[in-house]
Amino acid sequence: MKTKLILICLILLPVWNLQAKDDFLSYYANIEIQVINPEETQEQIIHFLKEKGGYFISRQNFYLQVKQSPELLMDFMNFLKQKGLIVNQEIGNTNFRENYEQYQVTLKTQSETLDSILKLFDQAGLYEALDIEKKIQQIIKEIEYAKGQIRYIEERVKYAYINISFKSYTSLVKTSIDSPFDWINHLKLENLFREGEAQ
Repeated sequence: MKTKLILICLILLPVWNLQAKDDFLSYYANIEIQVINPEETQEQIIHFLKEKGGYFISRQNFYLQVKQSPELLMDFMNFLKQKGLIVNQEIGNTNFRENYEQYQVTLKTQSETLDSILKLFDQAGLYEALDIEKKIQQIIKEIEYAKGQIRYIEERVKYAYINISFKSYTSLVKTSIDSPFDWINHLKLENLFREGEAQ
């Protein structure tokens, strides 16, 4: 009975610790923005993030993936609105609380099990030792997996992850001024649009 009581306490301990914490919400945003110069806008975004303690994860010509503190997500959105036209946006979150608690329980119980098996290993014969060694290897894998998932969740909830796709005004203007009439195309309206944007 005493053993069962101790085991129950060990299982519930991580849950009690987490009840005092906020929910494990991981925020994300998918944004499509229209700008005049995507490359320059990306540089401005990266500079803004560095000042706010954020980072960029990956970067391509018309795509940028960044992460920053969830508390500053709305500030970041307001910053983007100053740089271009938000064509589409999706903002949401995922709650990792249940998964986090489960991995904490797994880590605790498997660590206790490993300690018990290691004591048996020292007293086992040759054939028993081989079986115990296999169990030890399996338990270690489960422990390392639980640790990895815990670190992953802690990283996910620490930052908001933002995916930004860029569209260029210039490419849209070029498409829109193409005309079936050669005399209109010779007017070089594209240059006029660019001069207007520069002003």
